[in-house]
Amino acid sequence: MVENAKAITEPLAVSEKDTVLCILPLYHCFAWTCTILNSLCSGARIVILSTFVPKETLLAIREHKVSVVYGVPPIYNLLLRVGQREDMAGIRIFVSGGASLPQKVAEHFYEKFGRALIEGYGLSEASPVVAINPHDCTKYCSIGKPLFGLTVKIVDQDEKILPAGEVGELVVKGPSVMKGYYNLPLDTARTIRSGWLHTGDLAYMDQEGYIFIVDRLKDMIIVNGENVYPREVEEVLYTFPDIVEATVIGVPDGLRGQAVCAYVVMAEDKELDKKGLKDFLKPRLAGYKIPRDFIQVEALPKNNTGKILKRVLVEQVLLERNGERAI
Repeated sequence: MVENAKAITEPLAVSEKDTVLCILPLYHCFAWTCTILNSLCSGARIVILSTFVPKETLLAIREHKVSVVYGVPPIYNLLLRVGQREDMAGIRIFVSGGASLPQKVAEHFYEKFGRALIEGYGLSEASPVVAINPHDCTKYCSIGKPLFGLTVKIVDQDEKILPAGEVGELVVKGPSVMKGYYNLPLDTARTIRSGWLHTGDLAYMDQEGYIFIVDRLKDMIIVNGENVYPREVEEVLYTFPDIVEATVIGVPDGLRGQAVCAYVVMAEDKELDKKGLKDFLKPRLAGYKIPRDFIQVEALPKNNTGKILKRVLVEQVLLERNGERAI
């Protein structure tokens, strides 16, 4: 964890001149490694809030002259709606992690506040940060480049390294990678092979070494034998007017194997026009990628770090199909 915390310093240039805001749950490695350990290693000041409340967070940013913020996409989505440019004037760096950052949110955040959202990527098994965008050269939808000391590669099912642009599984090796799952030797053997941590995330690398996460391997939807990556569909959904949040899951289908189903949260007092949305998607997505059903909800289920819990939606669909009522 200390090695991981030190490695974050270079791409973000955190120093003793910074004041870092912690609004992440302290039982999670994202908070401990990034907001606490890295700040201590860098000599930065730390401001800890017990919970995220938008107005209180904005007040703390101004009062304590915060210069670095770590958060998850839903937090930035809320700050985008309630914050003003002057609230964020003193912040040097916004780091986003814990879940995929929609390009629409990143673009609107930059337009409103004049600061880029720097996306990174990690997992608990790597303590957790694996890659992050350099603070002075970010790319939309990219998790950036590997941290110093870590080696990553994109491999196919036979562990063969894939060339730039081809999608495969992201694997990582280095000092911050775990030794194994406690008292779970079989799970450890499946996850760490020949010293490489298999993340279960599908990704590709561009010619400049930037990594792009396509989706979780287990979340991929197969429609009539064709692969559908939920994130690709979600990115397009976010560009539809008045959609605030969106997620896509695969549901069982007798003819196709699976069908795509979208859950969306609309802006306040807005109703979803299903036909209008489907017409919007037709020129932007292949036919088999267009959701068969669109479900408007008031909020998407999330864990305390802001990650959307797709499994909860999948379980709800299965319960309803079995004639049971989800509680």
